[in-house]
Amino acid sequence: RHGGVIHGPKPKDWSFNMTKKMKKVALRSVLSIRLNEGNLIVLDDLKFDKPKTKQLREVLSNLGLDKSQKTLFVLPWQKDEYQNVRLSGKNIYGVKVIIADNPGNTAVTSKANIDGLNVYDIVNHEKLVITTDLVRKIEEVLG
Repeated sequence: RHGGVIHGPKPKDWSFNMTKKMKKVALRSVLSIRLNEGNLIVLDDLKFDKPKTKQLREVLSNLGLDKSQKTLFVLPWQKDEYQNVRLSGKNIYGVKVIIADNPGNTAVTSKANIDGLNVYDIVNHEKLVITTDLVRKIEEVLG
């Protein structure tokens, strides 16, 4: 008694797979769009001694970025050197700090790995601030 539902509702899976080549092309094109728009800012280095929101606000004002513009900081992975910058950006509305160069699969491939960098974050933020070290790694990976 009280048998099961024969053709009951099933959740729809809307996800789809993209090949690595498609992901690289998408990332390359969105980076070139940001560069052509003048919304790509390259810094030599960005390190803080302590996680201070005030320091990151000063960096934003020195770069001429106002509060209305959503800004994405993309930093390379180097132990804990950039963690203070990441923590400083948590309290600022419209600012996101991601560590892009995760040390994940670098043993498998000879090229550097830029796992944290994604198309969605770049499209979602108006300005992109990136370091020169990471630019070299992106050139190496994306060609």
